[in-house]
Amino acid sequence: MTIDPQAELLLRKSVDDRVSLNFPLPSAIFGFHTSQAVEKLLKALIAAKGEVFPFTHKLSTLEDQLRNLGESVPPLPCGFTELQPHAVLTRYDEAAELDNADRKRFIETVDVLRAWVEERIGALGV
Repeated sequence: MTIDPQAELLLRKSVDDRVSLNFPLPSAIFGFHTSQAVEKLLKALIAAKGEVFPFTHKLSTLEDQLRNLGESVPPLPCGFTELQPHAVLTRYDEAAELDNADRKRFIETVDVLRAWVEERIGALGV
């Protein structure tokens, strides 16, 4: 199976963000890397479908684009509205502390989304 080069790059780069979540990062940085991993995974699927994704950090915009392409993001432990503030705002403002349960849900969200994106890309046969 060949994969779109942009999609492949985004999948690889999302791994870097996911690996970061294994370390005891401050809440704002932890949330940022979670949001970045999710963003890159969504963009990877958009690219694999042969579409151009916008340069945005708005997860809902990327989800809408996928929906318009016939893809429905599966239920995730964390909703995009919960992750969205970590994309930009908490880098410049105070961030709420994430407890261990929050961190676990954030990690599970990335892992569930990654499995789904990889399955969808595989189904495209690209």
